[in-house]
Amino acid sequence: MAPNVDLMHSGVRDITASSLNTIECISYVVNVYIDSLLCLCGFVSNAAILVILCRHRFKTSNDFLLQVLAMYDILLIFFCVLYTVLRSVYPATGHLEAYHEIGDYIVAYMLPCGWVAQTGTIWVTCVLAVERFLAVSKPFCAVRWGTLGNAKRLTVALTVFNILFNSPRFVHYNLVAFHTDYNATFVHVSHVKFNFTGWNSEAYHYAYHIALSWLLLFIVPLCILVYCNCSLIRTLKSSLSLRCQMVGGEKQRRLSAVEMSRTSTHVTVCIVVLVCKFILCQLPDFLLAVLGSFIPVNNAFHLASVFAQMLLLINSSVNFIIYRFFHTKFQNIMPEMCGKYGACCDRVVLNKHAIILTETAPERPDPVALVSHIQCVGD
Repeated sequence: MAPNVDLMHSGVRDITASSLNTIECISYVVNVYIDSLLCLCGFVSNAAILVILCRHRFKTSNDFLLQVLAMYDILLIFFCVLYTVLRSVYPATGHLEAYHEIGDYIVAYMLPCGWVAQTGTIWVTCVLAVERFLAVSKPFCAVRWGTLGNAKRLTVALTVFNILFNSPRFVHYNLVAFHTDYNATFVHVSHVKFNFTGWNSEAYHYAYHIALSWLLLFIVPLCILVYCNCSLIRTLKSSLSLRCQMVGGEKQRRLSAVEMSRTSTHVTVCIVVLVCKFILCQLPDFLLAVLGSFIPVNNAFHLASVFAQMLLLINSSVNFIIYRFFHTKFQNIMPEMCGKYGACCDRVVLNKHAIILTETAPERPDPVALVSHIQCVGD
């Protein structure tokens, strides 16, 4: 989402599917079909993350932050459905005309919400990296600061910061109504212009929408993630070497090294994958934000923005896969929940079979009547 550039709104034209050119066909396929599939997978996977982590008995700060990240991802996916997927249908197919008519309202009210969701996703990821870095490299500090209560307080503080930082975006767009010669009323989106003394719109644009957005939404988070990731790898290597030296005996040393290696590898690989995924999916959007502030929007820029939006959806949809393969606790919780569900299903099936057998089994004879009958036959 490039600052001050409504990429989708600038590229919308009332055309039919037969008149679509190559770029518009690619944009339609990506925005409607691929993004819809990613949104569906993202909703399901993030909901599964929330359910799995909520069912865990011993919840830690890391579990809580993963839940917060999943909720921000769901908000971002919901924004993409309203802002990108649904708005891309009418220009190419002619369907959803009523939704197309309120497109300006979607831009004015949903675009700032999208920025809030993206900002939350970025900074919760940074908090997760710092929390895991402290847990491995500074365990005594982690015991004091990495508690569930502190994680909740930090989440509240981040939410307040997120809303305050993005509050200018809610007044950045203005809905202007105008009348035509045919007594028809239209509404279009325009940027709010302040005319009071001392206000410099150009300085505000460069200070907030360019400098602060670049600094707080990419440069600082990227530095935090890279530093924590590199420091975590170095700390795990040195910790593994120290433990091997402290354990006596060759056999015990090998067993300790293997055990520590598995744990450290899971934590390290999970962080490395998260950082790489974040950089690869956020970098195109950041570059478009830089270019969109200095160059006009053309077809190539619009097509690049379509794929950048798709990468943002991928960033919010693949965390379940990463946790499933690289997060040790997540790997342990899933089979436990699946086992409980399977056991419940087995009990239901067994109960059904028992009911069927009871209903179809022949009626057992009365013992007293059976004895009387035998005596009568003997007589």
